[in-house]
Amino acid sequence: MVYLTKDKTYHIDDAVREFLFTQLGENPHALSCHLNNEIVTVYAFGVASPAELNVMKSGDQKMLIDFKSRQFESVKDELKEQISTILGRDVGKVHSAITEDGLRIINFCLKEY
Repeated sequence: MVYLTKDKTYHIDDAVREFLFTQLGENPHALSCHLNNEIVTVYAFGVASPAELNVMKSGDQKMLIDFKSRQFESVKDELKEQISTILGRDVGKVHSAITEDGLRIINFCLKEY
């Protein structure tokens, strides 16, 4: 079992924020990190630009959400390694979704020993 200490939460938030900014050009205004069983979930609030929010509200959100999902998938292994190092546990799978209002949700599924 992994415990999400304040220190680990800080380092996860920092790693995710840096990753989103450098790899995807996203600059979330807030992050929230939670542990549920063997899944660490990070909520990144406000990752969509004003123009992206307009596209999502205009009915073309599927195209933009698909694009942003493919972007994340192409670079997620770097973040997966960073989170594994911070937690001292292997991360099995990483899933990300983005909502129409600019919330990115990232799930890190930890491998069992």
